[in-house]
Amino acid sequence: MNHPSKSALSRARLGLGGALIERFELLFRVATPGQLDAGFASLGSFLIQLLVLTTFDALEIGAYAFAYTGLTMAALIPANLVFAPYELKAIEYDEASRLSLLRYSLPPGLLAAGLAGFLLVAASVPAMGQIPASFFLGLVATAWLAMVASVIQDHVRRMAHIGSRSWVAAGMSGVYLVSAATGFVILKSSPPQSWAPFGVMLTANLLGLGFFVVARGARGKLEGRLPIAELRRIGGWLLIGSAGIAVGGFVSMFIIERIVGLDSVGHIEAARVVGRPVQVIGLGLLAVVAPRIMTAASSRDVATAARWSRFYWIVLGSVAGLFTVALLWPVITDELRSLLPVAFIVPLLAVVTAPTSAMAVADVPIRAELLGYRGQLSIARGSLIGAGAQALASLLAIWIGAMAGPVAAGVGGLASLLVMAWYLRKVRVEAVDE
Repeated sequence: MNHPSKSALSRARLGLGGALIERFELLFRVATPGQLDAGFASLGSFLIQLLVLTTFDALEIGAYAFAYTGLTMAALIPANLVFAPYELKAIEYDEASRLSLLRYSLPPGLLAAGLAGFLLVAASVPAMGQIPASFFLGLVATAWLAMVASVIQDHVRRMAHIGSRSWVAAGMSGVYLVSAATGFVILKSSPPQSWAPFGVMLTANLLGLGFFVVARGARGKLEGRLPIAELRRIGGWLLIGSAGIAVGGFVSMFIIERIVGLDSVGHIEAARVVGRPVQVIGLGLLAVVAPRIMTAASSRDVATAARWSRFYWIVLGSVAGLFTVALLWPVITDELRSLLPVAFIVPLLAVVTAPTSAMAVADVPIRAELLGYRGQLSIARGSLIGAGAQALASLLAIWIGAMAGPVAAGVGGLASLLVMAWYLRKVRVEAVDE
């Protein structure tokens, strides 16, 4: 007769504490490459942003913020319309075959990314006329190319995680980090160059993709035909949902720029960089938690999905709280102020940005679970309502200036989370009844 181990019995007695211990042990075993992947990628991006903050003036930083927001908006088109449905479909195949989907996803994704560059240009228009035309053109042209390479590299890394090649994804991000660090060292003492930040991003992403080609290993074979029509329907709703978030962020930034000026947008962007470590933790957990939640939801295992969601929120909330407190400590603040003075021109802007950075990724478990239930429409509704709330909250800039940036982002994130949580509650009831 098999008997439960002492450790299993002790965890059963601990209840919630035992469940958390079990998840931390699993996190230690499997999240290391996920955390390294997110950490390397975020640190590389931080160095690129640091290059901007240390070489550009406030107006140029504001122009960069519009171009970067345009890059983010444009990347959502291939990421959601093409890549995300393939990533969702991949969990239905055995792990050895999942990377084989890349041969189907990359060609249409590359085409969509190239065409999406026109959206990036349109989003950058508010900065035109406030900086030299040559600077604007160099910034936007390199941003377009960097967006195409970045969205493809992100998709390949996510597929590597889904295909149980997380260490390959971490290696790609490692190459990205080394490339970004090299670019930072070479260019940080040079005169401001409009092509520098996105040129470094482009090069780093291409080298990361080169690493994948060398290290990917066998891909296996797919059996049967892919349901292309179904993938397009899923992608359409995902695009609407993600576009709502991006458009909300853009409209918020545009409103604030109209009220308090482009230099204030630069201050908000700099403060966002300071709060970035909170999102790094969230994105690192995402690589581990999201696939498990989607798998549990697709098999109607509500209890498992809920446990992983609680675990995610406990870790993210703890990190956000500790980081916010740390930013109130003068020793840390003084060091950061010497490194990123633009982020601390507006008092407490960086401090407020830290918890709102957590709000930006707080809805990840709900999105993942709704995807497992094929609840793309619910995600789209929540995202659009959140975008509207963020845009409206941006009008607070009339009274609180640049502080409206992180406040509006927090309001939008909270609204989106609450709406999707309401839909998820209804879906869970239906899943339990099945």
